[in-house]
Amino acid sequence: MQRYKAILMFVIAVSVIAVALALGNINNPKEEPLAKINAPSLRRNSSAYWVSQARTVPDLVGESDLIVYARVKQAPVTRIITQELPVLDEEGTPVATVIDSLPFSDTLFEVIKSYSGSVPKELLVMQTGGTTSPSADTVEFVEFSDDPLYRVGEEYILFLVDISGDSLHAPDRQLYRAVSPAGRFQVANGVATTYWVESTDKLLPNTVNELERQISISVSTTIQEDQ
Repeated sequence: MQRYKAILMFVIAVSVIAVALALGNINNPKEEPLAKINAPSLRRNSSAYWVSQARTVPDLVGESDLIVYARVKQAPVTRIITQELPVLDEEGTPVATVIDSLPFSDTLFEVIKSYSGSVPKELLVMQTGGTTSPSADTVEFVEFSDDPLYRVGEEYILFLVDISGDSLHAPDRQLYRAVSPAGRFQVANGVATTYWVESTDKLLPNTVNELERQISISVSTTIQEDQ
């Protein structure tokens, strides 16, 4: 039983570190380049835990450093980060460590329109997941159902957090991440689609016009409150 609990605690530790995008730095990280190979692909999906619980446009605006309408210019580039993780016993005491590797991907966007913030013409957006190479025979796509990998040509309205200077992901470059799944709207034919699984409660708009209207009101309100 003790061994089972220790393994369970390890799995929980791995899951939390893998999917929390804003919980801080991880000890002893090592970034490794990802080899490019031509091989059959596998796709593995999961759900992520997000620190932000923003559920409305005003909430998203309040947590964003930048709000843009942007198009995916280049396919995501995956970084494999290797780290040392603890194995805990049933009392939460570390009893051993294991080495685990996690994929993170950076996608280059070209900015079409800005709603808030000082905006460059192009920007990089990070997400958990990416393309890994488990063997010489396959390429595996690791994706989260509420934050799937971006694809070239797709257009989005993005509510972004500036993580430039982060010691793990962006020590010497400019980098952003989405506030949450609710802060990523794919745009096509006037429809704005969020990947947030709880969006069925109608807290978020589903058209570009309504989304932009709510952004404009919320940004104006935030500016007035700051004055």
